[in-house]
Amino acid sequence: MNSRSIAAASCITLLLAITCLMTGCQSEPAKGTLSGTVMYDGEPVEDGVVVLVNTDLGSGGMAVLGPGGAYKLQQEILVGTYVVTVGPEPISPIPDADPPKPCRAPEVYKLESTTPLTVEIKEGENTQDFDLE
Repeated sequence: MNSRSIAAASCITLLLAITCLMTGCQSEPAKGTLSGTVMYDGEPVEDGVVVLVNTDLGSGGMAVLGPGGAYKLQQEILVGTYVVTVGPEPISPIPDADPPKPCRAPEVYKLESTTPLTVEIKEGENTQDFDLE
């Protein structure tokens, strides 16, 4: 390499470093997944959804409840503390679709404003079982 090439490479490296410092070297934010089970009165809650909401982050996720009350988020979400609700599946916008099955969870768990449930999502895989009272 001649001195002109070395100078050009040095300038490009310097410009990239300055750009990185000015933009904060933003990388992908940390994310995690969540899975577990939901029980009520010792029985699995097999119909409905688990919804996570964090209004500060503008983030959330949803998981459909299945056999044994098992759930798993459908996508990764940002790390942080989330309010958790357990309720019926949303009504389908498709005409003539079957209505959602009723959810056995008590009413207090169905609304973000009344549920006592929260979960801390950390980077990677997370597991949280909920035993509703």
